Amino acid sequence: MKLPVRAHNTLRVLIMKAWQFRLHGLILLLAMIAWPKTVVAAPPALTCEAAVLMDARTGQVYLAKNPSWQMHPASLTKIMTALVALEAGDLRSVATVSERAAYTSDGSIIDLHPGERIRLGELLEAALIMSANDATVAIAERVAGDHDPF
Repeated sequence: MKLPVRAHNTLRVLIMKAWQFRLHGLILLLAMIAWPKTVVAAPPALTCEAAVLMDARTGQVYLAKNPSWQMHPASLTKIMTALVALEAGDLRSVATVSERAAYTSDGSIIDLHPGERIRLGELLEAALIMSANDATVAIAERVAGDHDPF
């Protein structure tokens, strides 16, 4: 069956428009993939008193809250103490708690007693889990022989 010329032209126009619509949709999809939107997240809500997040190589500051405040790096010191203990100490070795470690009273403690014997691994757990300052002194003394050179 042969279509009249007018119907044939109308059908051809509809097919061309459908292909154009598909082509435009494909171009739009490719444009969305090729040029994604830049999404900027809201900065996190900080509950600490002060913080600075920066790139140490470039000095670029990414996040700051009271950046000029001087704070004690207690947690960072504990992490470094733990790192040194893991690298230089034997976690199965036994430390004898000194008077200096036992009488450390600043911050969190696990109430060590002079002469008490405790494994280095247990001291490390106390330092990292309980944030025990007396345990970090005992770790330093066990690994370095004395707190001060540690």
